[in-house]
Amino acid sequence: MNTTAKNIFDAVKGKKGQLGICVTYLVDASMNKTANPYYGRVKKLTTVSNARLGVSYVNCVNGKLERSGQTPNYQAGKSTTDFVNDFIQVSKDGSKFYLKVGINSRTTIDSVYYLDGHIATDQEVADIKNYLKKSAPSQRQMAAGIGEDDVYRHITPNVENILHIWQGGETLYDRSQPQRQAVAV
Repeated sequence: MNTTAKNIFDAVKGKKGQLGICVTYLVDASMNKTANPYYGRVKKLTTVSNARLGVSYVNCVNGKLERSGQTPNYQAGKSTTDFVNDFIQVSKDGSKFYLKVGINSRTTIDSVYYLDGHIATDQEVADIKNYLKKSAPSQRQMAAGIGEDDVYRHITPNVENILHIWQGGETLYDRSQPQRQAVAV
């Protein structure tokens, strides 16, 4: 693991499966390139509240199936990353590390868009959204019997983009203070 991935892992390893975790990260907005006047100009600051860290995707899906009275026999498809541990994934070439953030029906995701370094206006956001890549719920989970609104998913921000992780009033990781983080763990 690289230093950032290790610092994040050390900060959250005792929080496996707990609710109430919040993660904030900043990324280039995932946008379509074709005829997009905003491409390369938009950043997205996202806060995921009530996330779950360190949980198994397959176990979560099978738990949902079991609770709904169905056979818990879901198996995940092929992954584009490998697991370092329950929290961290690594790209196949070993060059990038990602935090596995679990999203369920109790999770909220709030994003702020920045255009050319300033917070985008409501009108700019409305226009930007026309160029954002769309994501769909897992067709495999829905085929297994899970409703669209109850699909479980993970998001995997690159650890280098994570700014802050906290739970309640406790800061678990703060990128701006790496020495403090190392001492607090």
